[in-house]
Amino acid sequence: MPLAKHLTRREGTYYFRIRVPRKLLSCVGRNEIVYSLRTKEPAEAKRLSHIHSYNFLSYFAELEKGLSTSTPTVSNTFHLNFDFGNRTTDITNKKENIPDKLLKKVSIPTFEDIMNMYFNERKMTQSSEMDYIGAYKRLSKCIGNKPINEYSMEDIRKFKDILLTFPIGNVNVNKIDNIHNYIKQISAKNKDYRRISPVTVHKIIIRINTVFNYAVANGYLVSNPASQIQVFTPKQTEPTRLPFTTGELNKIFSAKLYRENSKKMDKSRIQDCRILILLGFFTGGRMEELARLTTDDIGCENGIYYIYIHGERDTNKRVKNISSIRRIPLHSKLLELGFGDYYREMLSSGHKKFFPSLYRSKEIRGKITHYFSKWFGLFLDGLGITEKTKSFHSFRHTMKRLLRDAGIEKSVCDAYQGHSMSDIASTYGRDEYNMGYSLAFLKEQIERIDYSQIDFRYVKLTR
Repeated sequence: MPLAKHLTRREGTYYFRIRVPRKLLSCVGRNEIVYSLRTKEPAEAKRLSHIHSYNFLSYFAELEKGLSTSTPTVSNTFHLNFDFGNRTTDITNKKENIPDKLLKKVSIPTFEDIMNMYFNERKMTQSSEMDYIGAYKRLSKCIGNKPINEYSMEDIRKFKDILLTFPIGNVNVNKIDNIHNYIKQISAKNKDYRRISPVTVHKIIIRINTVFNYAVANGYLVSNPASQIQVFTPKQTEPTRLPFTTGELNKIFSAKLYRENSKKMDKSRIQDCRILILLGFFTGGRMEELARLTTDDIGCENGIYYIYIHGERDTNKRVKNISSIRRIPLHSKLLELGFGDYYREMLSSGHKKFFPSLYRSKEIRGKITHYFSKWFGLFLDGLGITEKTKSFHSFRHTMKRLLRDAGIEKSVCDAYQGHSMSDIASTYGRDEYNMGYSLAFLKEQIERIDYSQIDFRYVKLTR
């Protein structure tokens, strides 16, 4: 089995070994640094190797920065003390031209340091990063941002217990000086105050657990202190989302939004809202993936109009997973309502964004649909559709219901809506658009959906 980087073995004992950067040779006075890790256990040696590598690379980077920004001082020796839990390694060596302010102990990475390393490798969405940062801020306030190897299972259990008493609401954790006093003050005012749900606490603990797992996988920890911590959540007895009924759909498409222009919204924003709602209904697409469509993502192949859902590495245009990448053929009913003409108008006007007005608002957590989502909730309330189980995502459930009622097979439904592939075999035979079925076949299938019960008399697609 090959040894980890910066690790070597002599007579059964593991040694740490790192080469000094060329530009620092004159300062350090040697080509490499080698010393015993005082262990014969491979797992422990690997863990220590990762930690020592991190510290030395951090030190070298700081040293290079210091040499380039400050006046060198000359001393006969330098002394570095690297303290790693139960082991202390002293390195003393002759040196020249090292700024005195750089001769200090380099610490083990903290939880925040490890989390940022995870971010750099994972490249997750801004929204997901904010969820992790929110979990970290709570951990930091409750337990502290300690070196990653100093957290114990008792710390995480204590953190969980505090979270279960934390009040619900948009609380700015940064402004709380003492989390325990804050909760006591809330409890003194009202013993029956609303607390964040066990489901939310469970999600926070999972994110903390993920960061600790990353630390273990990269050798900064031997074991994960959060791995055995569980939050028991009540069994879900009711669905969180429901499809719209036929009556509710008729309310939506005969609403004032479609019958007349509002004086409170400009014409471009009104039309974008109308079209996004229609696309949500006819495709069952996720709100953000539809909102980020460009005119290049809409096309016509052999007379079949479609939208192409995909991500872009250099922008915030993301998809949930690889199954989300797909081409969605558009139903003839949507084309009857004038979608094709509307698309051609957008092209002739030189628009690149298919919903340009949504980009005028500031992105929140990496999403351009934040304010639209809030508006849509108020729009439903105004129509008397006030159930918490009804939202824009209900269009996705509605489409699933329509596909089933039309007798369309589950695998075809999943391909149309971009649901996760259930097995390896389902990944075979896919084209460059990640489609396991031809566009013509999918078009043929969705044409089986019957929209005769929906009243579209007020829907007009003009720019």
